[in-house]
Amino acid sequence: MALVVLATSCASGASAARPRVPHRLVPVVVSTDLAVGRNRLLLGRVDSTSGEPAVRAPSQDTDVALYDLAVAEGDPVAVVRARFFWAVPDRYGMFRADVTFTEAGPWAAELRPRGAQTTESRPRVEFEVRDESLTLEIGSTAPRSKTRTLADVGGDIARLTSDPHPDPRFYQTSIAGAMGMGVPFVVIFTSPAHCLTDLCLPALQRVKEVVADVTSLTVIHVEDYLDLDSPTPDVLDPVLGRWGLTSDTWVFAVTALGIVQAKFEASFEPGELFHEIQRLYGG
Repeated sequence: MALVVLATSCASGASAARPRVPHRLVPVVVSTDLAVGRNRLLLGRVDSTSGEPAVRAPSQDTDVALYDLAVAEGDPVAVVRARFFWAVPDRYGMFRADVTFTEAGPWAAELRPRGAQTTESRPRVEFEVRDESLTLEIGSTAPRSKTRTLADVGGDIARLTSDPHPDPRFYQTSIAGAMGMGVPFVVIFTSPAHCLTDLCLPALQRVKEVVADVTSLTVIHVEDYLDLDSPTPDVLDPVLGRWGLTSDTWVFAVTALGIVQAKFEASFEPGELFHEIQRLYGG
């Protein structure tokens, strides 16, 4: 499983040891699974000198300009609105844009403050778009995965999750069990204590907050690793492969018929997930 790494440390005093160089915020692609068709594109910003994530919100509304590099590098094929949100409040912010890629190959993205001169040179980030998504396509049938529950471990929740404050509700039902009962569910794949970024635990906490008042909804948390005492790639839960996961935090909303309705990588706004939960119930 290829994991995206977003720099998360803050080295105090490090700037004093470096020569004074102009600081510039450059975009980075957080999304790891981009394919032809409609995508939820996540972009972050890092300091070009230190490599640290930007820790301030943009002062203007922002657009994303998309370039199909196989066609032309000079003119964007689309300019779409980007929405800024905090993945970790006041620490790591991201831009989310709903974009459509018309063909596979090399692409580039550029963050543009709305109203800025389009002729002004701005840093771009290049990335690859695949013919098909690696993760489950929206509209596809979810695998009937036999994920572990509290009943499988004698009620010992520490064998199922590295969450320091686990919610037992998330470990009552397996994916296969939910699909067998014909109920809608939300599943989050993440490993809070063994994450390559600082995004795993905040994402799980955000799921908890969103579903707190939706008591009838089945919610399932699946750890990336089977052995939480030795979290190595050799002991990844094989369920991850069946879902085609490409990074260490994914959330899926699945209908009562077992159809993938929505998927979120890395982070999301509470309203995004709540909207999908409403749709699961016909709202």
